[in-house]
Amino acid sequence: MAGILSNRAQVAGKTRRLEPPMTPEQWSLVTDLLAEAHGLSSEDSTTFVQSINDAEVREEVRSLLEFGEREDAFLEPPVETPEPDATDDDADLLVEGERVGSYRLLRVLGRGGMGVVYEAEQDRPRRLVALKVIRPGVSSKRTRARFQHESEALGRLQHPGIARIYDAGSTADGRPFFA
Repeated sequence: MAGILSNRAQVAGKTRRLEPPMTPEQWSLVTDLLAEAHGLSSEDSTTFVQSINDAEVREEVRSLLEFGEREDAFLEPPVETPEPDATDDDADLLVEGERVGSYRLLRVLGRGGMGVVYEAEQDRPRRLVALKVIRPGVSSKRTRARFQHESEALGRLQHPGIARIYDAGSTADGRPFFA
């Protein structure tokens, strides 16, 4: 427990983060992992959370799942997503070097039940960005609406700990993305 709390401090009875906040890629991964964990039994949820490699992401997912179990929790449950086909694991991935709008994909940063996050290079201005794309098997009308809401909400927020949205659009096959 000391390792998990090493970057936090107790202030007025509340735990506060002392180190810089998580990266945009980590937050995207947290979102996707929460969607995957939704609906799992308590035991399965605990096992799922323990399997997360990144300690900071693991603690955030655990904390948010715990909060979501409270009766007074106000957050809408994550979108239910279909179980990924074990034989089709990489079929939904875009290819390194492929272009999505004005972005060239460099590598996969993370993926979850709803989307895949890529490191990409924007043409102009030339910079590295995280590019989140909905997976093909989960692009229902409700999922698209939640994805659009996520990008619009992030686009309105300005804080050093929250990722900035530079752009949003659709891939050649019509899947929404934001950078």
